[in-house]
Amino acid sequence: MEYCEQPLKIDGERVWRSYIGGSLLDLLHGKPDSPDGRFPEEWMLSATAAQNPGREHLEEGICYLSGSGRKISLRGLIAEQSEKMLGRAHVAEFKDSPGILIKLIDSQVRLPIQGHPNQDMARRFFDSRFGKTECWHILGLRNQAGVEPCVYLGFKPGVAREAWRDAFLRQDKPAMLGMMHKLRPTPGDTLIVHGGIPHAIGSGCLLVEIQEPTDFTFNLERRMDFGLEIPEAACHLGIGVEHMLDCFAYGGKSEADTLAAWRLERKTLAKTADYLVESLVDYDVTSCFRMERLLLTGRFDLAADGIFSGLYVEGGGGDLGYAGGAMRLAVNDQIFLPAARRDISITADDSGEPLRLIRFYGPRIS
Repeated sequence: MEYCEQPLKIDGERVWRSYIGGSLLDLLHGKPDSPDGRFPEEWMLSATAAQNPGREHLEEGICYLSGSGRKISLRGLIAEQSEKMLGRAHVAEFKDSPGILIKLIDSQVRLPIQGHPNQDMARRFFDSRFGKTECWHILGLRNQAGVEPCVYLGFKPGVAREAWRDAFLRQDKPAMLGMMHKLRPTPGDTLIVHGGIPHAIGSGCLLVEIQEPTDFTFNLERRMDFGLEIPEAACHLGIGVEHMLDCFAYGGKSEADTLAAWRLERKTLAKTADYLVESLVDYDVTSCFRMERLLLTGRFDLAADGIFSGLYVEGGGGDLGYAGGAMRLAVNDQIFLPAARRDISITADDSGEPLRLIRFYGPRIS
């Protein structure tokens, strides 16, 4: 059977970043008591390369077929059989890009204050059809030396470009943080972060992120609190300070309006005695991606539909069966479902613990 006709178990790829974290990711891989370090992200089902200044000679971010010894990459399989892997309609619009990037993020410290271009700005400054709208689904929290986990999201009302520019040039971090809403998430929360919206993930957040498939990140901090210096070019990605500042959406919202607009409510899509399917983010929120959560206590059938997607095992265990084979599902497994795949079935273990899956979809096709 061809790869494109069956589910594919993919190894996650740990990626270097400018901040510290990752011990909870090690725990997911059966490595307790690992220290936090500079690999706080695990990129899942990724055909996108990471962009890390000073590490351009390294291939980082590309995921490989599990058991292939890093010989068969997901990007390579897509390049060889784009239509069967991604679907004919998807390839007609997006060529051989899946159009999404998925990450596990475990932050031991607050991430840099940052922002990303929307699609219009990405076309203008980076000749890219993709910007970097993203969505966070909170998996867990951990307290760090008494610091309550939080996220910073969106400008408060009345924030103008001049004030944001002045605080950036002076590197007044308290002022920049004070211009954004400080929110206290809970596990299960889902937050949409559109391109142009300033934000920072606070310390102690474990989350899964789905985003457009770029690494366009504007860093507003030239020196991290733990001492790392960020080169100026890494702040504005080579487009200059003024163009970087043009990429932010000023004005702002009240905290209540911010939560109403960007904290997403779950929607039940299907419910039986065996399973519950919920929408976490749908195309009515953004055309960039879609994400669902599946809670299984019995059997769930996925008929072949000509659309590619991905699965992440958040918790529990079970078995995935397909024509010609089967695979065991355990925590942190990552499965790519090609567009040309055949019917599959997923059955949760009879252990009393539900099988919890997150399913990812690419951008909406026009």
